[in-house]
Amino acid sequence: MELSAAVSNLREALDVRLAADGIEATLHWLMDETGFDEVAARELLAYLGAVRDMLGMLPSQRKIVFERFFD
Repeated sequence: MELSAAVSNLREALDVRLAADGIEATLHWLMDETGFDEVAARELLAYLGAVRDMLGMLPSQRKIVFERFFD
């Protein structure tokens, strides 16, 4: 599988799991699925959680976010 597709699939899986299971269950799933240690998994979830909170979803290859800026 291409790297960008794998990252997109992971983001989609995390989006679903965060909504359904919350951070702690998603943390354990992420550690089991990727082999990340707890510190790395928490860092990734903190970053992606902030993105998800701000946008209401995690962008992926199938879910695109358009931003608009006023200068």
